[in-house]
Amino acid sequence: MRLDPHRLTLWLALFTTGATYVALSPSYRQATPPVSESPWIGLPTSGMDASAPPLRELFNPDYHRGRQGDAFLELAWTCGGFRDAHDSRFPERYVAQVSDSAWGPHHDIIIDVDKDQLLFSIRSGDHSPPPPDPDANAPETITMRPVTYVRMPRSKAESIRQAWNSELLWHAPQKEDLCHDGARLKLEACIRGRYAIRSRTCDSDAHQAADSLRTAFKTLLPAPEPIYEQPVR
Repeated sequence: MRLDPHRLTLWLALFTTGATYVALSPSYRQATPPVSESPWIGLPTSGMDASAPPLRELFNPDYHRGRQGDAFLELAWTCGGFRDAHDSRFPERYVAQVSDSAWGPHHDIIIDVDKDQLLFSIRSGDHSPPPPDPDANAPETITMRPVTYVRMPRSKAESIRQAWNSELLWHAPQKEDLCHDGARLKLEACIRGRYAIRSRTCDSDAHQAADSLRTAFKTLLPAPEPIYEQPVR
C-alpha cells in the first residue's frame, strides 16, 4: 500500500498544529514549572531520607528540646511539620554549622531560597560568655546573639552552591565514624517538607570539599557579630 504524499503532508500539518496548541495553552504552561522553581542545591542523591517528623523523633527523642523558636537549630523538628507548612515563606531552606577547627569559633548560617534570590542569616554559634563573678547587686543579664542578614542573587553565590553540592560533601552516604574533635561541618536542608542532613566533621575523604565550602562562605559572607550579655531592664 503506497502512502499518498499529499495525505501524509496534511497529517503532519495537523499534528504540528495540535502540538503547538497544547504547548501554548494556559493549562500546559501552568503545569510546567519555571526554571527558577528547581532546587538551588537539592537533596542528597544517596539514602537517609528522614522526611517524616515522627521518624526524625524516633532517631533522637530529645533532639527538639530547647530548640523551639531557634531557626538555626530547629530545622529537623519543623521541616514538613505544622509550622513549616503554614508559616514558612520559603519552601527551600539550607542550614550550615561551620568552623575552622574543633576549638575555634563556629558560625551558624541559614540560606533561604526566594525564587532567584538568596537570603542569608549569619550568627555566631559559640557558647555564651562566662557569667561574671557572683554579686548580689549585679544586674540580671540575657545572652544576645546578633544575626546579620545578607541578600544576593543566586548567580553571585554559585561558589557556595558548587562547593555544597560536592559528591563527597553532600551526596555521599553518611559515614558512621562521627566525632566531635574536628573542624565542624554540619549541613541540613528542607525542601518542600523533605529533610536531609550530613555531618562531615571527621570525614577525611571530604576535607578538601569542606575547605572549599568554608572558603566560599568566608569570601561572600561577613563574619558574625560576637555574642554579648545585655542587662535585663
